[in-house]
Amino acid sequence: MSALCIVLWVVGGVLGLLTVGVLFSARTMVRPGRQKLWTDPMRAAQIPFESVTFPASDGLQLKGWFLPVPGVRSAPTLIVIPGWLWSRLGNAQDNLLNDFPGGKRVELMPLAAAFHKAGYHVLMFDVRGFGESERRAVYTAGWLEHRDLLGALDYLGTRAEVDQARIGAIGFSNGGNCIVFGLAHTDRLAGAIAVQPTALSLFMRNYTRPYGPIGRVLAWGTELVYRLAGGPALRHIDPVQALRGAAPTPMLYVEGTGDRWGSVAYVEAMVAATPVATGLYPETAHRFDGYNHMVKHPEIALAFFERHVKGAGPMPESNP
Repeated sequence: MSALCIVLWVVGGVLGLLTVGVLFSARTMVRPGRQKLWTDPMRAAQIPFESVTFPASDGLQLKGWFLPVPGVRSAPTLIVIPGWLWSRLGNAQDNLLNDFPGGKRVELMPLAAAFHKAGYHVLMFDVRGFGESERRAVYTAGWLEHRDLLGALDYLGTRAEVDQARIGAIGFSNGGNCIVFGLAHTDRLAGAIAVQPTALSLFMRNYTRPYGPIGRVLAWGTELVYRLAGGPALRHIDPVQALRGAAPTPMLYVEGTGDRWGSVAYVEAMVAATPVATGLYPETAHRFDGYNHMVKHPEIALAFFERHVKGAGPMPESNP
């Protein structure tokens, strides 16, 4: 075999691998895999629940669970919004095709159970395109998905046992973005927590940076396929800009210091852009450690919701 043939084979192999990498990466935004539900509130925590279906504000049908507090006429309610590629239960991390390489398992049921034990109704649901919820378009990191939060709030408005003045939400990754994008469209949240929200363009750059020039090609090719599939330019999906006109909802932003795919600085910019907000930056070694920090320490969320959703304390000062 001539040297030219060897070079052509090598170049072809590299191009083939890059193409596979681009298509795999683009799939997570264009038509991501669905993670199956591996348990339910009764099996996992002996909590009775209702399987519910409700529309997002633009009509997509969303699937979820409502965990009622028994024997109460009216109680506060917390909405749990999962992350990118997750189901309402969290991230199973058992199928490479349904998650990013390098992820870790995250189980949201223990956190929901802690909320329920503390006297909150809990609504858990699958964001559009994930779990069992309907899919219509490409993933947009909260730009369209915030309509699912608006639909959840409308659904809770139909339930007599929900105190409409005491509804809170906690969102992880994409779920946090749903809250951030939603703040300009609703004032019905008494308080909310966004755990490691980020800009999709920033995530893409940080995720591919360790691969050097190959990573830049992967990022460029992924966005090209995404745009061809109908997605917006990633630079337009900017949570900080979305906070213009946000309601004065008390917000807690959580960002792990070891999150190499997100950015403490970017979350600090979100805090500064939010009318009423504080930031919490636990020491972590991985992005997924930040999610699991909140699951392992439900007292952090409960203290925030006790103050702002149950109304046990004064409102924090607004950002200057």
